[in-house]
Amino acid sequence: MGSAALFTAFLTTYCVGNLIGSALAKPLTDWKCKVSVFWWTNALLAVLSVAMFFVPMDAEITMFVFIFIIGVLHQLVTPIQWVMMSDTVDYGEWCNGKRLTGISFAGTLFVLAGAGAGRRADRLDAGRRRL
Repeated sequence: MGSAALFTAFLTTYCVGNLIGSALAKPLTDWKCKVSVFWWTNALLAVLSVAMFFVPMDAEITMFVFIFIIGVLHQLVTPIQWVMMSDTVDYGEWCNGKRLTGISFAGTLFVLAGAGAGRRADRLDAGRRRL
């Protein structure tokens, strides 16, 4: 991007988009089905993320617009994902009479922790390859 100040503004734009996306999650899921909002948001997020790859580095305003919209969409799906997990627990209780909340959420957190451990191991390995 050229300068630290510009990069700071870029990340701030993304964070503001995250705040707005999080605030929009509830009204949108009240208006439309959670599953369709989740699906269409992820589809649009994928298309915009691929499109941003083709934006030239000197098109700063376009990049700011893209990162703002991507920030909104990215944080829009996060609360919906966690709510849908709790909905599956409720559905399981309705079908089987058993609540498996711990397994559902602990399994997700286990996968996230495993991804973090893999990322750290890769960084350590990348550091060794540079030497």
